[in-house]
Amino acid sequence: ALGEVEPAIKAAQRALEARRALRDARAEAVSQTTIGFIELDRGDLAAARTRLEAAEALRQNHSDPEGALQTELGFGKLAYHEGNLSEAHARYARALERAREMNHRRLQSTLLNHLAEVELAQARPERARELLLDARGLSLELGDRSALTELEQNLALVALAQNAVDAPQQLRAALDQAREHGTRESIARAHRGLAQLHARSAQESEAEVSFREAIRIFEESGNLREAARTRAELGFHLMEHGAGARARAALGEAYAALKPLSLPELSRVTDSLEQLSS
Repeated sequence: ALGEVEPAIKAAQRALEARRALRDARAEAVSQTTIGFIELDRGDLAAARTRLEAAEALRQNHSDPEGALQTELGFGKLAYHEGNLSEAHARYARALERAREMNHRRLQSTLLNHLAEVELAQARPERARELLLDARGLSLELGDRSALTELEQNLALVALAQNAVDAPQQLRAALDQAREHGTRESIARAHRGLAQLHARSAQESEAEVSFREAIRIFEESGNLREAARTRAELGFHLMEHGAGARARAALGEAYAALKPLSLPELSRVTDSLEQLSS
């Protein structure tokens, strides 16, 4: 939560070793899922899959409904970041059904938020908005300020996708809320949202400043996946505005960051670099 990824993964690995020594398969599965989530943030999708599959295998002979839900959520996030939106939607929807059966409202809110992200990625902002409003209702009941911060950010991105008049106001409010109640990653996401707004408004320098601030915070937080993706967004923005040399430099940095992570954005970055070189 503090963005200190390396201490987090070391602590999770120590917990895993202790649970193995105790031969506690259920708890070991929890640790494998935790490490899987951290690997997702680091951008190592292959390592995340290995951890999540290990957690799933450990649960075959041990009942742990909430732990199984968390692992299913992890697989949904993995599919989303791999660009497999149909699988991500199916995973999230299945987990949401189970969360409702368990009356687990916090997880319901989380899953509704992730389903909305899938809908937004598929250019269905109205459906995304409906899901986010449902999630916001649950989080308000729970008084979960951290979840509300994420939800307000995604509602602002929906407003941006719909070209809503109040999208700039929502995006700035989302940044203020992230600074007050959110994590460093949520602050970085808010800066990226503002960068996207500036890019659409032809405010080139403001967009670049916001993109670079988002990159800086993502990197400091250890979220190499989102740092790499934001570098790519910056490169595309510079390319679209004819800043050839700066676009080439930004896309080169994005390529170097994306290549070891095998993220789907790598293909477009490679094509863009070839286009700039031709």
